[in-house]
Amino acid sequence: MQSMSRVRRSAAAIVAAVAVVACGGGDSGDDGDGDGDDVAATEDVGRAPAAPTGSSDHDVWEGELESGNRLRVRLRVSADDPAVAPFEAFRQTVGGPDVEWVVGEITVPAEVTDGTGRYVTFVSEGADAMTDDPADANDGVTSATFACSVIQEWLGAEPDPEWFTAYEELFAGPCQSNPYAVPAASGATTTYVMVHDIPLPDFERIFAGLAYELSPA
Repeated sequence: MQSMSRVRRSAAAIVAAVAVVACGGGDSGDDGDGDGDDVAATEDVGRAPAAPTGSSDHDVWEGELESGNRLRVRLRVSADDPAVAPFEAFRQTVGGPDVEWVVGEITVPAEVTDGTGRYVTFVSEGADAMTDDPADANDGVTSATFACSVIQEWLGAEPDPEWFTAYEELFAGPCQSNPYAVPAASGATTTYVMVHDIPLPDFERIFAGLAYELSPA
């Protein structure tokens, strides 16, 4: 399952980048799955303070993305959380794998063009998020993937026809009919759900996407 999540993460990062550009997102800077310019994002990261080491017990992390957008991430979220509950109900219905639930909340200022939510990358001590090898399950870098990008996989090769109704409702509702990106409107806070293999890794640092480092809230 670890290797599968890595493949999904890489695919999600690539498609999300295309989807955001196609939607005309106007944020400056990019972290590999958002809008704008990669070089600008890297420069921003160089000026940002590093998150303290040994802080993997914190369950809430946050940080600033481009153009004043802010991301708040909750780890190890309960299955009965309002944002998670529809996905958990679907997972139980179709017999999907047990996962760790991660919830993101991206806030886009009113004066900023619409943005996008980011997946979350966990980096172990000594590892480098920017040199992650998706084919290497033991390189110290894993990600929490957008739940909307994996729910179709949970249907399996020969799903029960009745499951499609539940899938369509989830896809059209919380997923906003977009499996690989999280549209975030300006002047609002958008909540979205991610999944990670159990257990979460013993990480040292967390990034939004690959470039924007988060700190304990």
